[in-house]
Amino acid sequence: MFASELGNNMNLTVQGWSAWTPHWSHPSMHGEAMLGKPDVSWVPANARRRLSSFTKMAFFVAKHASSLEKHETIFASRHGDLSKTLVQLQNLTKHEPLSPTQFALSVHNAVAGQYCIVTENQKSSLTLSAGIQSFDAALLTAYARLHADGELKEVVVVFADERIPEIYEGKGVTTEQSVALGLRVARHEGFEQGDVTLRIERSSVISSDVQCVSNVHNVLHFLEKNQMEVSYAGAGYNWRWQRT
Repeated sequence: MFASELGNNMNLTVQGWSAWTPHWSHPSMHGEAMLGKPDVSWVPANARRRLSSFTKMAFFVAKHASSLEKHETIFASRHGDLSKTLVQLQNLTKHEPLSPTQFALSVHNAVAGQYCIVTENQKSSLTLSAGIQSFDAALLTAYARLHADGELKEVVVVFADERIPEIYEGKGVTTEQSVALGLRVARHEGFEQGDVTLRIERSSVISSDVQCVSNVHNVLHFLEKNQMEVSYAGAGYNWRWQRT
């Protein structure tokens, strides 16, 4: 379906969004925000104790982007909860037993599962990873779901990645700041004042440059600075975000 049925031009409208980095967030926060921690006080205490910093980032943007409603969700991350994985690898090198609970919480779709349990959301959920293009892949997947199901009105896309642990630096892995972005997207059915829209066009030009940074940072800058437009290339497509 991706290759043959989606068409050359794909359009989405952003119905709501949320973002979190150690330096700013949308919506803005108080209290713990000054310490660089996303506010997940709405999560019951017994569940909140089990949330890693990575999971809290994803929860924060998912909740605020969803407008307190239950939607299909697409979670995307290049590395997932890498800090949890690292601890388990270190335990293996010490010949220590692995914790079944910690292993279960470290798999790539653990955040999606925890979020659906906490929010009692029984709608479909998908978790994906596509390397440096994980954010782009999530948006393409969202369009595919909306294109395939005429009754589906909106999909929530959640992208999250933490700065990689120091031990991985210099090992061929790009180091980027911790970031989470949630977007509630719908099929584009005409412009309205104040809309944020995304136009995705297939590109026949194959760049010789190797993409080193996730395109999520282009979108974060566009949203944070209230820019009217931003365009970039990646994953074989041209991406154009606009405000009307």
